[in-house]
Amino acid sequence: VVLDKIKKIPEVIRFGNVSGRFSCENCGLENLDVAPTTVGRDFSCVSNKLKNLVGGPTSVGGSYDCSYNKITKLEKLFRITKWVWNFFVHILR
Repeated sequence: VVLDKIKKIPEVIRFGNVSGRFSCENCGLENLDVAPTTVGRDFSCVSNKLKNLVGGPTSVGGSYDCSYNKITKLEKLFRITKWVWNFFVHILR
């Protein structure tokens, strides 16, 4: 599922489980409420306005890329049930 550069994702859309890749890059998201619960391959939420990962997937089978956001807290990281091969994040200090 690729939602890149979609400026507004309707709140009524819920993805649940995605067996492949899920990308919501450059959508202006402030939270991950639209994200699926599980992603079989890579999850990418690059270049949004995220401050944390709350609401994001709890299981990702590939990389979890949330770089180029405004993330200041990683409390969600420790609740991911399936560890990922790569985790990309830039922490603002």
